[in-house]
Amino acid sequence: MKNNFSKQKEYYKNIKEIYSPYLDSKVIFNSKGWGHIIRKSGSMRPSKDINRRLSQLENAVRILLIATTVQEKEIIIQEEYSLVFLGFIAILNENKLKIILRKDNDGDYYFYSVMTGYITSVKRD
Repeated sequence: MKNNFSKQKEYYKNIKEIYSPYLDSKVIFNSKGWGHIIRKSGSMRPSKDINRRLSQLENAVRILLIATTVQEKEIIIQEEYSLVFLGFIAILNENKLKIILRKDNDGDYYFYSVMTGYITSVKRD
């Protein structure tokens, strides 16, 4: 896993940014997204979870490059601070993936996470 982890980390670092047709702008791949892939609430995710997410990075990029619709949107507004989350859901090679982008205040959207085996909730449909 360690060798694969290093390769995936290098791959992630080299993405830097991509163009999203849905947003008609760039999506940044930064340390916040990387941190969310490997950590949850400050603790390391289980290695199987990290590996599963890392194995889907290339597919996440592929989906973001062609997606023209968003399936989920959540806006959180707190006193002088706002967050926007966008969820792109796609089935690729028989895998259901959810790619999450995040935007803090008026900054750029950035890659935040990729989830596999995502189950769409009734609440969000």
